[in-house]
Amino acid sequence: MSELAERMIVLAWWDWDHARLRAALGDFRGLTAEEFLDRHEQE
Repeated sequence: MSELAERMIVLAWWDWDHARLRAALGDFRGLTAEEFLDRHEQE
């Protein structure tokens, strides 16, 4: 499994509540996967 896939699994953004998903919508649309992880792994 790639490092990117492992990081996505750990982040598990699909389990976020609706408010958190809505708040991150711009990031989903505008960032690369790596940038998205860098920003949201720390929350």
